[in-house]
Order: sequence, then C-alpha cells, then structure tokens
Amino acid sequence: SDGTRWFLSQEDAIAGINTGKWDFYVFLGGYEVAVIVGVSRFGNKYLRTRADREDENNLLNLPEC
Repeated sequence: SDGTRWFLSQEDAIAGINTGKWDFYVFLGGYEVAVIVGVSRFGNKYLRTRADREDENNLLNLPEC
C-alpha cells in the first residue's frame, strides 16, 4: 500500500495460488484477468492467465516492471 516494490519467485507464487493464500490479476486490454497455474505436457507448473490460448502467453507480453 505504500508503493514499495516487492518480489515473489515463480515457485512461491505457484504455491500461494495452489494453497489459496493469494490471487493474482493482470490488466489486459482493459480487462482484469486472473493469473492461474498451468501444467505443461511434461508436468512442469507455470504461471499463465485464464485468457491464454495454447499458442500465446499473456504474461510474457506484459512490459517489464
């Protein structure tokens, strides 16, 4: 709330989402979109948005912080 920047590893974000501790959202095209945990065909967990299609990752299209 004070504007201080913070960092959370991908692993911690995935764990927080999976346990229900945190919800994350991004704004894309004027809409609030939920960040969820995806699982690759090899069983690797990763962050994606609910709006992602298989050939696109909205999170990778966001500007650097």
